[in-house]
Amino acid sequence: MAETFVTDSMVVKENLVDLAFQKSYLQRVYFWMFAGLLVSGSTAYLVYKSPLLSKLILDSFLIFFGLLIAEIVLVFKLSSSIDILTPFQARVMYLLYTFTTGLTLSVIFFVYTETSIYSLFGVSAFTFGVMSFYGYTTDTDLSGMGNLFMTFVVGLITALLVNLFLQSSQLDLIISIIGILTFAGLTAYDTQKLKRLSQGDLEVLKELGFSKEKNKEESKIR
Repeated sequence: MAETFVTDSMVVKENLVDLAFQKSYLQRVYFWMFAGLLVSGSTAYLVYKSPLLSKLILDSFLIFFGLLIAEIVLVFKLSSSIDILTPFQARVMYLLYTFTTGLTLSVIFFVYTETSIYSLFGVSAFTFGVMSFYGYTTDTDLSGMGNLFMTFVVGLITALLVNLFLQSSQLDLIISIIGILTFAGLTAYDTQKLKRLSQGDLEVLKELGFSKEKNKEESKIR
């Protein structure tokens, strides 16, 4: 009886440690997401309020599209090198990406009113919260939906580029609806993926490029 009690206590303690780690892990993830959003939003607003910066970025075709290309390069560099970067390097690259995003997103302040931007931000935040909660709590396996959602993203980008020339209001509405549904789905999918990652899911680790063999090789090199 005593041995059973000790074993049960150890299991409970391990589960509590696992839950504490998951909570801490997800808190840090959402902290850095919030930090990135704060950097992007603040940068965009500062550019909007600075005539010199807004003229420098928005009046120059080369600078604006150069920033867009820099965003893409940073995303690919960060995602392809995430398993070899130090935490400090990864954070610096991430914050640099969010800063660059803020520079390019500043254009929305010259197209829409501040009231409409803040309202849309509130709706987006609420939708994100709901879908993130669903992704964390649902028992439905969403892992098979990732490729489908990414296909939709590629299709949306293509449709946006086409509509730059067509200027179709109907196509614009369709793109908006599909975009909302796609990114809502991606939010739930990524949240579930983060939950599995915090639990040490080997399939997710392999998908992100981590493996026991690679870690052993890197430890030998170091």
